[in-house]
Amino acid sequence: MKVLDSDFIIAIFRKNPEVQQKLYELIEGNQKVCTTVLNAQEVLFGTLSNKRNAQIADELFRDLVILKYGYEEMHQTLKIIEQLSKTGERIGVFDEMIAGICKAHDATLITRNIKHFERVPKLKVESW
Repeated sequence: MKVLDSDFIIAIFRKNPEVQQKLYELIEGNQKVCTTVLNAQEVLFGTLSNKRNAQIADELFRDLVILKYGYEEMHQTLKIIEQLSKTGERIGVFDEMIAGICKAHDATLITRNIKHFERVPKLKVESW
């Protein structure tokens, strides 16, 4: 399962050729593609002042699986926070929650923010 980070989704709106190619590869490779409730919320918040992007986001999120934040995701997030606190390399609670969701689903996060998310032990990350 591949989880789209906010930067990937925003690049879809901007018709970035790299993200379009990556999305094509994921679909052609029969990958299950989804995002998290936190990424969807961040993107939707960013579209409040742009009707065109709000419509694109609405269409995208209607067809995309959105992973929720429940007990297992919370448990994984707390483990991440504990691990990163020991090294003094916290990445921020929302990104820790996104990582927790990915780990709970044994999913790979697709992001351009590799260095940031690589701080999370055993989180699968992939650049676009």
